Amino acid sequence: MIEPPDGYSCVVSLTHDIDLINQTWKSKAILVKQKRFNEIIWKKEPYRNLDVFMDLEESCGGKGTYFVMALRKSEPHFNYDTYQYQNDFREIIARGHEVGLHGGLSAYNSPTKLIQEKTTLEAVLGRPVNGYRSHYMQLDIPETWQILTNMGFLYDATFFNMKHHSQRWKGWYPPDPFAPFRPTKNKEQIDLWVMPLTHADFVFYDYCKLSNEKTCRYVVKKINEAKKEKGYVSLLWHNSTVGGGKDEVFKKIVQCSVECNAWMPTLSELREHLQQNMGDTHAAISS
Repeated sequence: MIEPPDGYSCVVSLTHDIDLINQTWKSKAILVKQKRFNEIIWKKEPYRNLDVFMDLEESCGGKGTYFVMALRKSEPHFNYDTYQYQNDFREIIARGHEVGLHGGLSAYNSPTKLIQEKTTLEAVLGRPVNGYRSHYMQLDIPETWQILTNMGFLYDATFFNMKHHSQRWKGWYPPDPFAPFRPTKNKEQIDLWVMPLTHADFVFYDYCKLSNEKTCRYVVKKINEAKKEKGYVSLLWHNSTVGGGKDEVFKKIVQCSVECNAWMPTLSELREHLQQNMGDTHAAISS
């Protein structure tokens, strides 16, 4: 349980990993799966759609956190030149949302790579970057968090209980894997907040093969449960998870958050709230 600001029943964090903007073999495969055949031929940048997500979030009084990659062209999973879309990413901030770093495959355990990507993104944005989420949820616990702290990050949004639950059997576990916490290393607290991911689009659609209806019903149920318990829901919805009715699912999730009187802040805003109001009460435990 976390205490949302007065007047709110719970916290819902809306986050987006920007893996794709341009059309590649991977994005073409996604378009084929979504039966959006026209865009394969005519649309060069099928996922240059961040304004659509911001419009929806703003219309419901919410804000999103957008994790942007800052890779070099020769690196795995490169899809877009961060500098080329500088205006798009700066607009996110200008509209009151947040941009964090979506680290490449080797950044999570490489200080050199991490600072390279962070420096690139900060140059593009013209301001510091506070938040981080690793591509493919790559994470060494608690070593990655120590590296992030040393690099000046204030929070990490990578921890996903579905993937990282086994760490609790390695002498390390959070007090609540579904609520923000502050990690420790060798019983010393790391000066970083961890914002766990509780629900992700790829789990619903790629792993569980759920329909739009079942996906929507499940997330709405979790938000209603959070309302009763002053709980926390963190949703990852890629900007490429569109078409085939998926846009409507995300819209209904955001509308449900409004109906449940949820606070929908950026993760930096949530981190500031936790820092001021909860302090050390959510520290993780390490052996």
